[in-house]
Amino acid sequence: MSEESGTELVAYRANLMESLFFVEKEAEALREYREKVDAKERKEELRQVASFDDETLDAMVEAGLDKHTIMAAKLIPLIAVAWSDDVMADNEATAILRAARAKGVEDGSDSHRLLEGWLRVQPQDELFETWKGFISGYAASYDVSDLKNEIIEMATEVAESAGGFLRILSISKSEKNILSDIKTAFGAK
Repeated sequence: MSEESGTELVAYRANLMESLFFVEKEAEALREYREKVDAKERKEELRQVASFDDETLDAMVEAGLDKHTIMAAKLIPLIAVAWSDDVMADNEATAILRAARAKGVEDGSDSHRLLEGWLRVQPQDELFETWKGFISGYAASYDVSDLKNEIIEMATEVAESAGGFLRILSISKSEKNILSDIKTAFGAK
C-alpha cells in the first residue's frame, strides 16, 4: 500500500468514525468548525489532546484529523468494553464519564450528550468496527504507542469498574475479548 493511499484510507476511516460518533447536527457543527479553524490552530488543539511529535501532528492535520477525531478515538473503545456484555453497569458509566471529563468533554456539550445517549442505548457494532479500522490504518503509518497505552489503560479501568462475579473475576470474558480487540487494532507493536 502506498503512503498516499494509506493516508487516504486513514482520512476516509477518520471521517467515517466521526460521522458515526457525531450525529448529523454535530457533524454540521464540526464542518463549520473546520472551515473556521486553520491548520495551525488545529495542530495546536491536537497538541492539547494528544501527545504526538510535530511531524505526526502535521500529518494528522493534513489528513483532516482534529481534536474531535482524537476524542472519538479515545472514547469509542470504552463504550465497546462497557457494552460487551450487553449491559451498561452504573460503575462503568461513571468510569466512562470520568475519563471523558479528563479528556476535555465538558458537561452539557454536544459530545457529552451523545456520550450519555450511548450510556443509555447501546450503539451499533459498526461504530467499534470502524474505530478498529481507523486505528489499524493509523497505527500502520504513525507511532501510536502513547495513544495505545492511554486507551488500553482507560478501557481496562472501565472493565474493572464493573467488579465481575462476586468481585472475584474483575474483568469478564466478553470484556477481555474487547480489550484484546483493542490491542490487536493497534497492531503487534
